[in-house]
Amino acid sequence: MVEDHLVNQKVILGMLNKFGFHADTVNDGEAALEILKTKAYDMIFMDIQMPKMNGYETTKAIRNPNTPVLKHDTVIIALTANAMKTDRDKCMACGMDDYLSKPFNSKDIQDIINKHIKDSDQNSLASTNDFSLEGHEKHAPYDHNLLLERMDNDEQLCKDLVVSFITDFEERFKKLKEAWYKTDCTQLGMLAHSIKGAASLIEACQIKEIALSIENAAKEDEKQLIDQLIKNIEKAFAIFKEAALPD
Repeated sequence: MVEDHLVNQKVILGMLNKFGFHADTVNDGEAALEILKTKAYDMIFMDIQMPKMNGYETTKAIRNPNTPVLKHDTVIIALTANAMKTDRDKCMACGMDDYLSKPFNSKDIQDIINKHIKDSDQNSLASTNDFSLEGHEKHAPYDHNLLLERMDNDEQLCKDLVVSFITDFEERFKKLKEAWYKTDCTQLGMLAHSIKGAASLIEACQIKEIALSIENAAKEDEKQLIDQLIKNIEKAFAIFKEAALPD
């Protein structure tokens, strides 16, 4: 699995492990190309937005016969938070075989494995706008039941994922504020996109919606709106922690 977000890695690895698959993980495209020089895999789960080398660039490099990887025709599945047809078409155009739109569940993983890998039970896989917080209150802060269903009723795994998400969010939120202080809307949008993806998988619904709003506001350089949204997401995070870890 090629994925730079620890929480997303843990969610997908948890699903794969339940099906009895082994998976290796790397954090970016450059690391993926390095490991593919020495290992051949049946399938690669490829995130799109990553540092150093994104998913499109990495896929093109893998498909290039001049790139020194062992296997150029490995099945590559895009992991994308964008469900637009244009995004799906872009994945296919660069050489990917299929895509999963976040959030997805264990059945989605199983279905896509069965679709592309024969005798998959024996295979080893590589997982290489004026807004206020009240405006997002229609979304529950945390949908534990939906996360539990996604992780096949594994309570301990859900708790571990929540703890990992909390730690990761705190680190990314610091970077988010730093990017805002520097008025770096490009970096701000990338961080918001990353938070949105993890929040979506962990069912942190309010955080996901506000992160999406920040991402969109960053594209439009709406500074006054961004300032309010950053305050909102900090409040939503505090509410999420109380809901997800009441003890």
